[in-house]
Amino acid sequence: MLEMLAMMHGLFDGMPELRRAPSIHEDYQELWGEANPNQPPLMPVVKEYMDHLMTIKDDADKLMAHVYVRHMGDLSGGQMIAKRVPGEGRMYKFDKDHDELKELVRARLDDSMADEAKLCFDFATKMFQQLGESKND
Repeated sequence: MLEMLAMMHGLFDGMPELRRAPSIHEDYQELWGEANPNQPPLMPVVKEYMDHLMTIKDDADKLMAHVYVRHMGDLSGGQMIAKRVPGEGRMYKFDKDHDELKELVRARLDDSMADEAKLCFDFATKMFQQLGESKND
């Protein structure tokens, strides 16, 4: 949803290699497919996050703050996570140099996006917490 909204504002113009949705879909197909009855659980925070995105769908700067947090995380720490995920982990593979992509993203940021970026980081943290709790169930 984030990428769809961001694309409506042209936030991936000049850096289409940053998009993760197609790779996430490929990872999903590899691990679960459409007919697999053992679908992964939907964490409550996902709905909260999607609801929040809908409240900012018309604000390109706030959406860019989310692109920054989510995609820079995949470019950086995601590379460590990629070694631990099942399957190919395509969502963590980029077709362009990581440092070059990071610079393209940073060029679109300004200080006014900080509060929204912190909020996005809080959502990401909550998701990891819920994933950890679900593994203990």
